[in-house]
Parts: sequence; structure tokens; C-alpha cells
Amino acid sequence: MRTAICILLAGSSGLLAPSLAGQAGAPPSVSEDPVYVRRISFGGRLSVLTLNSMSGGTSEVNIPTPPANFLYTAESQSKRAGGGITMQLALSERIALNLDLLYRKIGYLSSAEIRQGIDNPTTVADERKLTTTLEQTRAKVWELPILGRYYVKDRHDPGPRVFVEAGVAIRKAVGVTTSTETNGACCDLTPTPLARQYSKGGVAGAGFQVYDDFGIKVIPEVRYTRWLSRTFDTRPARSAAHQLEVLIGITF
Repeated sequence: MRTAICILLAGSSGLLAPSLAGQAGAPPSVSEDPVYVRRISFGGRLSVLTLNSMSGGTSEVNIPTPPANFLYTAESQSKRAGGGITMQLALSERIALNLDLLYRKIGYLSSAEIRQGIDNPTTVADERKLTTTLEQTRAKVWELPILGRYYVKDRHDPGPRVFVEAGVAIRKAVGVTTSTETNGACCDLTPTPLARQYSKGGVAGAGFQVYDDFGIKVIPEVRYTRWLSRTFDTRPARSAAHQLEVLIGITF
């Protein structure tokens, strides 16, 4: 009898040992919170300017000695749409660093009428010497906004999230081309000098982020930039100091 009981206990302990060993060796289950704003994200961005990047209009200058009259007109030929790439680095639950690299095309068409000498008021004809010029200038522009971004919701919290942002921007102009006609004769291709190849500015904006089940995030925003110097500064074609744009980004 005693022998049978010992055999039964040994068998039952052998059956329980694997189960207990499995429980002891199994790692504890960990529930990870989903991330709705990734630590690092990349994507593309479309930008549409709501204001002209070049100012135009009419300007007149009179010089008494020697007598001359200068009448200038200009109009913007800049493209309102631009685009590029974007990157965001989350620094904390609500603070992120955002960098964009945007490409644009700017340009203008200007004309000048220069009258030299004195007009005889007793005649119908204008006796002053008239010189006319027609200039078309274009350039490519790269912009690098560097912004600190604050979200009103933690990056682990679900749902759309609003943000505000502020920072600085650097602009570089390259590839200037100019075609100038004088009295209808074509063409002088000497590029118009830039007032500044590099410009700096302050930036502020706001937007929001929405995402889908695949982790693709759509980020519409409005951004204002105040440029501290001008790329072009000829009479009367001048780069605008105020830039207001609507942007749409798609990041992964």
C-alpha cells in the first residue's frame, strides 16, 4: 500500500512539473501603447502662396539736371505653387522639431520709358529722346523653415491633434535668368543682380494632423513668414516682405 502511494505521488509530481516550469519561464505579457505621432517621420509637402512673392505697380522719377523722366512698371510672374520634403522629430510627448525644404519659382516682367531733354509745349509732338526697355527676370528659390511645433495632445493619445509652430527660415535664390529688350531690339541676357542671395525670416503658423489606419498622416496648415531682406529690389519690382501660404503635408 505504501509503495503504491509513493508511485502515485511521483507520477502526479512528474505531470505537474512541466506545467509549473512553463509558467515560471513564460515572460510577462506587456501591453504597448500605440504611437500616433512617431519619433521621426518623413514625407512630402505642397505649398500654395496666397500673396504674390513679387510686388509690382508703377513708379515715376523726375531728374531736373539734366532733365529726364523715368516711368517704370512691373508685374509679378511668380508661381504660387511650390513643394518639397518635410521631416519631423518628436522631442517629447507634445513638442517636435520640424524641417522643410521647399522649392519655388519667382520672377517679374518690368518695362521702363526714359525721356531725356525738354519737351516744347507749343508743339503736339514730344521732342524728348525716348528709350524703352522690357525686362523679364526669373529665378529659382529654395526655402528652409526650421520650426518648433507644440501639439495640444500627447503623441500616444488617439485622434486628430492641433498644433502651433514658430521658428526661422532661410531662403536662397539661384539660377537667375534675364532677357532685356531695348527699343524693341532683342536681347541682352545679362542677369539682373540679386539684392540678396540669402535671406532670413521669422515664421509662425498653425495646423492639425489626421491619420488613417495605415499610419499615413495628412497635415494641413497655414504659415506666415516675415522676410528681413529682399531677393530682388529693383524699381518697382521688389520681393515681398510678407509671405502667407497654405501647406498640405503627407508623412509616414
